[in-house]
Amino acid sequence: MNDLAVIAPTPGPGSELSFACISMANSATRRQRMAAQLNETGLPWRFFDALRGPTDDLILHKRLWLYLNGCTLLDNELGCYASHYQLLKLHAASTEDDILVILEDDAILDTLFFKDVSQIVNATRRYGYLRLNAQMAANYSEVEILGRRRIIRYRAKVHGCLAYAITPKMAARFVQHFKHVYRPIDIEFDRFWQHHVPILCLYQPVAIEASAPTSIPGRGFTVTGLDRIIWKVNIRIENLRCFFANCLYDLKIRRF
Repeated sequence: MNDLAVIAPTPGPGSELSFACISMANSATRRQRMAAQLNETGLPWRFFDALRGPTDDLILHKRLWLYLNGCTLLDNELGCYASHYQLLKLHAASTEDDILVILEDDAILDTLFFKDVSQIVNATRRYGYLRLNAQMAANYSEVEILGRRRIIRYRAKVHGCLAYAITPKMAARFVQHFKHVYRPIDIEFDRFWQHHVPILCLYQPVAIEASAPTSIPGRGFTVTGLDRIIWKVNIRIENLRCFFANCLYDLKIRRF
């Protein structure tokens, strides 16, 4: 454990919410910035050393990556996937009903929001999983008013897993779904038509992404020929599944 994690508050009786920040062990600047923010909340927190590649308990479906993503997955993407997966496994094994906020180390937090955690704790226990940030804009439906913010349900993928709050029970559900690696982790989180966990997010968000270089750079699609046709067909199928899943929520056939 690094020095910054040692001086952080540690969970104790009555700690309903704590933070776990995914960060490379040698990212001193990012860790100092995150430590300052997390200490300001006064809540328990710790660093989780980010992984650089997949772990043995993940099943990689490499032959499908081109068809499903239009490109293969990078080692950095797999490391990000494995880091979130391992944290979810740890939280799923918790014997308490405490809420864990999982963060990436380029998050900028509204630390004042966490001075009273009752709203986010109750909402997360109610729904199991609550996003605190969305990378992209998408159509949404309003779910409820939460103090000065709202909880909204995004109706399409919004990407990114910068910050989210989750219960142990929901973490276990995602662990079961994420064991097989078909796509980047943030896209799997968003596929509510597959795992039946809606994309519920606080609006306005309480975490935004810092303008800092990323270890997972953008890149073009590499799939060509017949593989590209299969990929395009898969995109259409995913869009149709998303549409029908939204219909089920709108008709209240599927509930939160």
